[in-house]
Amino acid sequence: MTADVLVVGAGVAGLAAARRLTDAGRRVIILEARNRLGGRIWSHDPWRTGRPIDLGAEFIHDSPLARRLSGAGDVKIDARYEVQWDAWRRCLYVFGGQTIGRRERAAPLVRRVMDGDWYGLLKGARGSVAAAVSRWPDVVARSIALRQAQGYYTADARDLSARALYEQWRDWEGGERQWWPRDGYGALVERLARGLRGRIHRGAVVTRIERSLRGGCVRVVTRGGRRFEAARAVITLPLGVLKTSAVEFVPRLSRAKRDAIRQVGMGDVVKVVVRCRPFWGELRFIASDRDVPVWWPLPARRGVGGAIVGWVGGPAAAALAERSADEIKAIALHSLRRLFPRAPAISPADVVVANWSREAFTRGAYAYDRSPQGPTLRERLGQPEDHLLFFAGEATEPLHYGTVHGALESGRRAAGLVLASFGLQDAQVGRKGLVRSVSMRRL
Repeated sequence: MTADVLVVGAGVAGLAAARRLTDAGRRVIILEARNRLGGRIWSHDPWRTGRPIDLGAEFIHDSPLARRLSGAGDVKIDARYEVQWDAWRRCLYVFGGQTIGRRERAAPLVRRVMDGDWYGLLKGARGSVAAAVSRWPDVVARSIALRQAQGYYTADARDLSARALYEQWRDWEGGERQWWPRDGYGALVERLARGLRGRIHRGAVVTRIERSLRGGCVRVVTRGGRRFEAARAVITLPLGVLKTSAVEFVPRLSRAKRDAIRQVGMGDVVKVVVRCRPFWGELRFIASDRDVPVWWPLPARRGVGGAIVGWVGGPAAAALAERSADEIKAIALHSLRRLFPRAPAISPADVVVANWSREAFTRGAYAYDRSPQGPTLRERLGQPEDHLLFFAGEATEPLHYGTVHGALESGRRAAGLVLASFGLQDAQVGRKGLVRSVSMRRL
């Protein structure tokens, strides 16, 4: 089959790119390995309640880009769905056998870590976050900081750049607020896919991507030997997949691209959702040094009844990912029981596991910085190859990596570069959107 542009992957980056390209009049074919759309967005209704829960991406993280996309109606921020997490109110911290709940009773360094400004202590640090934090005198503060870093960035603190974290903390242009999408992230996927259904091939597992410099075209081969051809291709494969040999590029990608793929980190995450009668009272966030270290209840307005989400990121997730789903369920329930001895009995049937690190078409959580050159490396990931292959996805975003709005923006950016490569500069796109002129010397 032939088209103007092939889009590999139907996550939000791929769908956003496809929408912009089709709005500009390009013939597009989208190849998706799964039988569902959305990639790392997975709004699923495991108990058939009629109200899906997000087993993948769940929150909108505050930034000017997120607010701009909200204003455009893409990822709607709704104040009624703001996450009410505060380090000292309605939160429970259990580390080293002690419960931390009142600010005035905590050691100064522990207070600073829980107040969220501990990244400032990394100023001037070299090497990893683990190495920088190991010099702190307070054992509990070290434990909390390491758990925070590994959970938030889904990375081993020994592989996470201290300088990169400090610079992101210093330069971050957003706030610390975050929200649940009003209708769940599945609504975003549905909106992006509207009008693209006939162009999407599900179950199309790409195994080979060929580019012909002489012919100026791209050929994509899927499992079973089916071939698709186009003048250009937008590649939105997750970084975890690019790091494997699952997809062969012929000829090989440039050395600069391969080095960036190798040097940018890809985290590990296992997510668990437990349906149960609420037993957590007013608590909104629970963190500990248990096997499943982080929990947050879903608010009642999410419409699924009592449900609490467990999150494991970094090396703990990498170890947990090797267990079976039944084993992970048992470990999660044991962690909950240790934190809440009076919690009601919960059946394994009321536990759902999303093991993203073992998911064949994702192979991880999201990108993280292994070195201070992270933004440069992610920008390099997003650079086209031979004006034929164009790359998108959260790992290609210099600042907004690891977020849905970053993936969305990257798809639109890649589509703009494709249109510019066709010579479509200053063309009207869709609802009077503008394709900006892009000099080919910059590609």
